[in-house]
Amino acid sequence: MLREIFDIQEGDPRSWETISHFPMKEAIERRRENYRYLLEHLPEKPGARPVFPELPEDVCPMFFPFLTENREALMKHLAERQIPPKVYWPVPPFVDVEAYPGAKYVYSHIMSVSCDERFTAEDMQKIVEAFEEFRK
Repeated sequence: MLREIFDIQEGDPRSWETISHFPMKEAIERRRENYRYLLEHLPEKPGARPVFPELPEDVCPMFFPFLTENREALMKHLAERQIPPKVYWPVPPFVDVEAYPGAKYVYSHIMSVSCDERFTAEDMQKIVEAFEEFRK
């Protein structure tokens, strides 16, 4: 699939070897396990809620997105605990979100934490604990 998408870009032999032997099935399962862990263990707080509260069988998450009412404070709190917060969707300069209140809310409240195959259940527990500590 990567070759179809990026075929214009020539890759080196080592990259091709890595891609063709990547343990995809294990990576997908680890991502799903991590996402499920966060869904099951994150404290229910009105100020932070998952964007996707269910994980369908045919979905492989790249990260765990959620909406938060105080994004800057939560991002600072997570970063202080060595949990890198992410904002994947900054407002593009050509989009006037003022005309779209729903979009404006999402752009200013959405953020994510990583839950990919590099991370373990212990890493997910660290995220849960950071959320539990937030504004205790």
